[in-house]
Amino acid sequence: MHVEVELKLELPLAALERLRRHPFVRTHKQGRAQSLHLYNTYYDTPDCDLARQKAALRLRRNGTQFFQTVKTKGDHQGAHFSRPEWEWPVAGEALDVSLLAETPLASLSAPVLAAVRPLFTTDFKRTVWLLSAPEESPSWQIELTIDQGEIRPHGTTSTDSEAICEVELELKHGEPRDLYHAALTLTEGLPVRISVLSKAERGYALARPRPSRAQKGSAPALKKNDTVAEALQSIGQACLGHALLNEPLLRRLRHPEAVHQMRVALRRFRSALSVFKPVLGSPHSLRVKDDLRWLAGELGDARDLDVFSDEILAPAAVALGDGIDLSPLQSLISHRRELAYQRALEALESPRSGQTLLHAAAWLENGDWLTPDAPEQQAILNGSLRPFARQLLDHRLKSVLRAGQHFGTLDSLARHAVRIEVKKLRYTCEFFSSLFSEKKQADFNATLSDLQEHLGAINDAAVARQKLSAIAQEGPADLTLACGAVIGWHQARMEDTIKDCGKSWKQFQKQEPFWH
Repeated sequence: MHVEVELKLELPLAALERLRRHPFVRTHKQGRAQSLHLYNTYYDTPDCDLARQKAALRLRRNGTQFFQTVKTKGDHQGAHFSRPEWEWPVAGEALDVSLLAETPLASLSAPVLAAVRPLFTTDFKRTVWLLSAPEESPSWQIELTIDQGEIRPHGTTSTDSEAICEVELELKHGEPRDLYHAALTLTEGLPVRISVLSKAERGYALARPRPSRAQKGSAPALKKNDTVAEALQSIGQACLGHALLNEPLLRRLRHPEAVHQMRVALRRFRSALSVFKPVLGSPHSLRVKDDLRWLAGELGDARDLDVFSDEILAPAAVALGDGIDLSPLQSLISHRRELAYQRALEALESPRSGQTLLHAAAWLENGDWLTPDAPEQQAILNGSLRPFARQLLDHRLKSVLRAGQHFGTLDSLARHAVRIEVKKLRYTCEFFSSLFSEKKQADFNATLSDLQEHLGAINDAAVARQKLSAIAQEGPADLTLACGAVIGWHQARMEDTIKDCGKSWKQFQKQEPFWH
């Protein structure tokens, strides 16, 4: 078994040509590039039993040679992968299922293996360079690969295909930071995108299409003996992976939940940087946070207008029925929503977007924050995680309670401040959840979530009221009437929502912190 550590990037064709001629390639290449024409057939059962085992089975033809390969999903660490791989030379264009006994697919029954059939193919030209560090530098070796071709469901025409235009950097020797240094150098100023989907995953999506769903984030699996530095890396990688998993769906389908989840991922990443602020004071750290804020901001209008349309306009339209004509307002919001999505997609297509995420991934692996000048900061980074986590959670809880003093008398701005602190506490609880008893967390987190939901509903209504008032001042009479009707309908329900929020606050105050 071999474990691949690789970074996969997507670039437009013109940018690929610039990369081929990059001085970094000329300086570090060992010998001439190798060109291959690879034709791969991927196999599975009609019910995709192998995919359910999170494995891909491939037969590769390279000239007159054939190789059978099994790859498993492995670990997705932010932007790069670590994947186990088994590969054997085989006699011809037929699978040898006996070889699977050495792999995780050994658990599949004989009838299942007998049902394995071709599912899709990949056909591409591969150009490979072996890059190495200069002799006077710390040793590293990276295989740089450019793939151009197509993925096609088995037995279909080229019109059903999807293009392959990828760059892969596979670490042969060295550390992941060497991988990111090479990637940043090679793609500086280019419209690069980090790809988190393997060719196999893209092939399955093409051959066995399923309803597209946005991906929710998950808490990182921190260990009690992790250092503070290791925890920040794990948390940041989880946030980055969450964003990258939703980017293709947003780009391809303008999926509302995808823009929401990607924005949540970026916000959680920025929140993590705030949580770990005591050990992050370097200029590069500030740049990472500013770039993440920029990208989240570019997605912000699209998400805000989704919320406005679905949670402000839609229920009001149902309740008001034919009594009030909301169509002028609905048309205006639909137009603004379209413009907001155009802005979001233009941002994702820009070189700054890809560089933002790539820089963030590189910073996690080898940023200047790992070697601070101050000895006390280095001591914290190398220190035990649990005491640090408890201290941060205490700080966040005190911030919530301080902001929420005299909760029943707070105005909308003060409630918004409470909402921000509640959100920070919830993210911090999620970051460190694996360090504490799941049972003890349940009631606290449920109450915190309920409070955040009520505060969010109040804030959404307040923001909507401001937006509607501005529209009413600018628009004709029918638009002004529609805005007034929506404001009035939501205002009539706000008193009950505020009362429910007050009850949630009292319940939250009674909760015992699970980390004590």
